[in-house]
Amino acid sequence: MKGGGDEECGDEECGDEESGKRKRAEGRATGSGKLQWREAERWRRRVEGALVGSGLTFRQWLVLDAIRFLVEKTGDAVNQNQIAAYVELDRRAISDVMGPLERKWLVSRGPPMSGWAWRVFLTEEAEVLLGDHEEAIEFASAADSQEALWER
Repeated sequence: MKGGGDEECGDEECGDEESGKRKRAEGRATGSGKLQWREAERWRRRVEGALVGSGLTFRQWLVLDAIRFLVEKTGDAVNQNQIAAYVELDRRAISDVMGPLERKWLVSRGPPMSGWAWRVFLTEEAEVLLGDHEEAIEFASAADSQEALWER
């Protein structure tokens, strides 16, 4: 008897078509998530290749690029919480990156905007460094997109 209370059966076996569809969709989503993760890892490796000789790690570049974008968007300095939210890293990770960037004279941190969040500015050196590597990073990103198309 399908869907009977006492017997155990899988969703599809018991005729619950909607549950079966949901499980199949979840399986595809998981596969899709793995594909996106692999694509993101390939992109990260290509960007790291483009950064060779810059003295920057991928995470440092990501934070500098985020600062540049956010400052352009807001027209003012940003705080570390805004950076963390934008790059989807926790505040501790951003704090860990800021020290080395400051020692390299790539960021300048000023008095807090509000509370404990430091005001963050890019230095001229950072602007030049980002500009020097922008074309190579754009090329690496475009190459990754082309590679992903070939895999599908």
